[in-house]
Amino acid sequence: MSVMFMMATMVLYLTGTALFLGSLLRRSEAWSQVSLGVTAVGFVSHTIALAMRMMVAGHVPLTSFYEALSFFSWSLVVVFLWVEFRHRLHVLGAFILPIASLSLLSAAALPQENPALAPMLQTVWVHVTLSMLGAVGFAVAFVAGIMYLIQDGLLKSKRFNILYAKLPSLDFLDHLNQQSIVMGFPLLTLGIITGAISARNGNITKAEVTVTDDRRGINNFVIEVADLRQLQDIIAGIRDVKDVINVERVRGL
Repeated sequence: MSVMFMMATMVLYLTGTALFLGSLLRRSEAWSQVSLGVTAVGFVSHTIALAMRMMVAGHVPLTSFYEALSFFSWSLVVVFLWVEFRHRLHVLGAFILPIASLSLLSAAALPQENPALAPMLQTVWVHVTLSMLGAVGFAVAFVAGIMYLIQDGLLKSKRFNILYAKLPSLDFLDHLNQQSIVMGFPLLTLGIITGAISARNGNITKAEVTVTDDRRGINNFVIEVADLRQLQDIIAGIRDVKDVINVERVRGL
């Protein structure tokens, strides 16, 4: 049943992509409104497919490359709908939805069976979730950068055409780019670190991330371990992660 909903999602996302791209050639917002409706229905179908897969598998559906790409696509659409709801930025769909559709098509080409997880990998979904959310942040930053370059080029060449009228201001795109990077970097770093912990059989019971004014991330974990040797192994694994500055154990917890 989840396969049927996933196929419907792909058709709806591809249709939405075509409509959004077509809307770039028309001053009327009618195509954009239809595109938004098609995308919203596709998102609901995608959500149902993920929920059904989770019920069948008995765990969060983020344990295979197929599931990771599907979640990446779903998360991109979430970000688009959120920005659309707040700013009524229809044109963003013409740049975000093609990436979401391509990700879902790539997932469809992969094996879709539910893998049986070894006990040591039961928390691997935490690593995948954080890593994919970080990737979504960078994908949105990439899209904002492309839109910025297009709008900047139109302004410099004084071509005030339909696309110019639909694209937001350079200030907004610059802000969207910066906020996406600020969101993506700590999440991706946190995902890499949780992967290092899960690979050493550590059970993460709590994780927090704080971004400082100088854009560094401070990550706090509560981890269940069997003994001190396992904890030392986990700390060594985290220290091996690139760009990790320092790792400290908070005693007394």
